[in-house]
Amino acid sequence: MVELGCGCGRIAWPLKGDWFEGTYLGVDVDREMIEYCCRNFPEERFQFVLSPHKSTTYSPTASHVRGGSTSKFVIAEPQSKDFVYSVSLYSYLLEQEVTEYMGETYRILRTDGVMYMTFFCIERRMSRMMRAES
Repeated sequence: MVELGCGCGRIAWPLKGDWFEGTYLGVDVDREMIEYCCRNFPEERFQFVLSPHKSTTYSPTASHVRGGSTSKFVIAEPQSKDFVYSVSLYSYLLEQEVTEYMGETYRILRTDGVMYMTFFCIERRMSRMMRAES
């Protein structure tokens, strides 16, 4: 299982029990969260990866261009994962990052694997509300 945007281990915590026999890979852009997870989960079943994505839109201290990533985004071997999951991650990404996350998800999923992604988008509703106010 892979969780994109794992934060402090939102989905990993319920998987810490002995009932979970699989492996978990969490990915996040926040170094502090990744370091926290590495200290608090058994490394034989849980792995955490710092995403190379940075954006001055979301991180004022990012030292490179808006929307760019600093290195090639690779989180696992090709066709090595059964399930890739994220909750509302795509709500916060710019087009380049969405493309990279989707491409990497496709690359690492097994042929019969499942990708479950959610996002929040109110653009259509907001544009209707703005037209109604005009």
